[in-house]
Amino acid sequence: MGRNRENLVRHLVDEYALQDEAEALELLDKPAPNDDVLEWYSRRGSASAYYELQKLDLGPELGVSGSRGAICFIDGPCPGNDSLIVTAQDMTSLSLLRARLNEIEAGILVRPAMW
Repeated sequence: MGRNRENLVRHLVDEYALQDEAEALELLDKPAPNDDVLEWYSRRGSASAYYELQKLDLGPELGVSGSRGAICFIDGPCPGNDSLIVTAQDMTSLSLLRARLNEIEAGILVRPAMW
């Protein structure tokens, strides 16, 4: 078993309180139900920015009245969509976010994604 697979098996055992590695290996060999994959992607896989940034003090430059930029945290943008999304109002907001993360030494890389 490769190192990445071994790490994944250990993670599954710990994260999901499985009995042993054999149970984790059995899960890995089964196809995941589509609903589970979608739930993981929208609420965990793509949501790391949402969770990480929401915990931080982003400072006075972002998101308050009279501020120079805005970062929006969106929890489920429409019915039937459980995505957790972080958006920047504009490139200035993105630049201010990067500056603030560097200032507080958050260790978070910010890259724009085009939808």
